[in-house]
Amino acid sequence: MRRKRFMAFLCLLLFSLSLICCSSPKPQDSAASDIVPEAERGGDVVLHLESIKEFFNPYKQSTMNSFAWPCYEPLAWYKGATQEYVPMLAESWERDDREHSLTVHVRQGISFSNGDPLTAQDVYFTLQSRIEFGTQSVIGNPRRIELVDDYTVKVYWQDYSMNYELWVLTQYIFSKEVYDAKGLDWMLNNMVGTGPYIMSEYTPDVVLKFVRNPDYWGEKLPQPETITFRCMTDSTAITAAFLEKEIDKLSISDEVQIRTIQEAGYQEVELPYSQGFQFYAIPITLDPDAPLSRIEVRQALFLYGIDWDRMAEMCGGTKAYHTSAIGLHESPYYSAEIEQCSYDPDKAAKMLSDAGYPDGFDVTIYGMGGYAAPLETFLQSELKKLNINAEIRDTDFSTVQGDYLSGKEATTGITIFAQSVVSEQQLDRFVKHFSPFNATASGCTNWTKELENEWKAVLAARSEEELEERLLAYCDDYVNGQCLFWPCYTAPNAVFFQPSYTEAKEASAVNCGFDPLYIFKDTE
Repeated sequence: MRRKRFMAFLCLLLFSLSLICCSSPKPQDSAASDIVPEAERGGDVVLHLESIKEFFNPYKQSTMNSFAWPCYEPLAWYKGATQEYVPMLAESWERDDREHSLTVHVRQGISFSNGDPLTAQDVYFTLQSRIEFGTQSVIGNPRRIELVDDYTVKVYWQDYSMNYELWVLTQYIFSKEVYDAKGLDWMLNNMVGTGPYIMSEYTPDVVLKFVRNPDYWGEKLPQPETITFRCMTDSTAITAAFLEKEIDKLSISDEVQIRTIQEAGYQEVELPYSQGFQFYAIPITLDPDAPLSRIEVRQALFLYGIDWDRMAEMCGGTKAYHTSAIGLHESPYYSAEIEQCSYDPDKAAKMLSDAGYPDGFDVTIYGMGGYAAPLETFLQSELKKLNINAEIRDTDFSTVQGDYLSGKEATTGITIFAQSVVSEQQLDRFVKHFSPFNATASGCTNWTKELENEWKAVLAARSEEELEERLLAYCDDYVNGQCLFWPCYTAPNAVFFQPSYTEAKEASAVNCGFDPLYIFKDTE
C-alpha cells in the first residue's frame, strides 16, 4: 500500500481554457527546488488569479488563502514537503485528547505591520470571529474558546479528532485592534498582518500588490522585492502574458494548451502534489415534495441518466475525467470501487417512471456561467433526454454559495460550483464543504442519519489508515449511495514556471497557501 497522508495542500487557483504559441524561453529545472537559492534579494514576482475580493476570511469561507499569504501568517505553517508543523505566530501548543482541547502559546515580541503588538487577544478574536460569522466549521465547530492569559488561548471541542492542529494552527491571525478601530467593511478591503510583505496596491478583480515589510519580525527575510497578483479571465490574454514572461507561474489542464507551452520550450514542473480543478452539481433536497428529494430520482439521474464521461470530454478538455471521488484519482482515500456510474438512459427512464415521474418534471439549474456554462448546457441537454425541463439561472459564486448551497433561499433545483483540488487527503476540505455540520454545502441537503453517523465516525478516527478508510466509506455513501453530491468532472493541471522563478518544496502549506520566504525570483 502506498504511503498515505492525511493533510492537504491549498494551491493557487489558476484555471484557463486556451493557449497561443510565442517565443521560446531558456531551459528550466523540471522540479520545485529542494534547496533555497543563494541569490541577492530582489526581483518582482507576478502571479495570476481569476478573482480577488474580500480579505477578512472569518467573514465567510473564501479563497483568500490563495492570495493573502504574503501579508498574513498562521499560528504554524504545515509544510507539504515535510508534513511537519513549523511554528510561526505560535511558539508552541499542546493537545489534550482526554478533554478534547488544544492549548496555543502565542510568540511574544511580534507586531503587526501597523505597529500593534500581537497578543492572545488577536488569536482569540480571530477564532471567535469564525463562530460569530458562522464559519465555525473551518475550525471544527469548537464548543468553547478560552482566553487564558495575554499569550495563551485554549480551544475545546465536543469530540475527539486527529485534526485539532489542522483546524486551529493553520488559521491566519487578524488584528483585533484594527477590527475594533476600522470595522468589517475596512477589513474586507485592506490588510494589516504580521507577514514579510505589506499590501501596497489593490483594485478588486484587477490587481493586488505587496512590497517587503522592512520591520518584519522573522530572522529570515523575503527574497522578492514585490509580489503581485494580476486578475485575468480571458484565456488568450493569460497565455500571452505568460509567454511574454509577464506572469511567473501558469497552471492549466487542457492537453492542447500544455503541448503548446511545451513546444515553446517550457517543461512541466514536478510539484510534491497533484492539483486540478473539479466541478460539482448538488441537488437541493429541502422540499420533501420535490422530485429531487426522492433518492430513487437522484440515483436514476446521477448513476445512470447523465453521460458524465462525455461531459468531461466535451467540457473539460482531453485530460479531464469523471470520478465519483471528491477530488483526484491520486487522492489517498480514492478507490476504483467507488466508480459506480454507468450511463444507461433507458434504465434511468424506467427508474424515473417507477418513482412516479414517467413524463419527467421541471427543475432549475443554479450556475455561475462563464467557464461553467458548457457544463450547465450539457447537463440541461442530458436531462432533456429524460423529459426533464431544466432552466439555467446563472449568478455569481457568492450567491450560489451564500443563498442556494447554504439553504438561505427556499428553492429546489440543482446548484453548480467548482473548486481547486489537490491529491493529498483533505479532511479539512470535507469539514468545510462536504460534511453534514455547518459546512458550505450543508444547508441545501436533508442529511440522513446514516451519513451523520458515518461523518462522526470519520472525526473519531485514531489513525491515518482508519481515517482514510472511513472517509472513503463516507464519500461512497454520500456520492453513490445517497446521491446527494454529484462530481461532474475533474481536470488535472500541469504547472509551468518561468526560468527566473523558483519555489522551494517547503513553500506549499496546508490551508495557508504558500510560505513567501520560500519563493524566489532572479534579479537579472
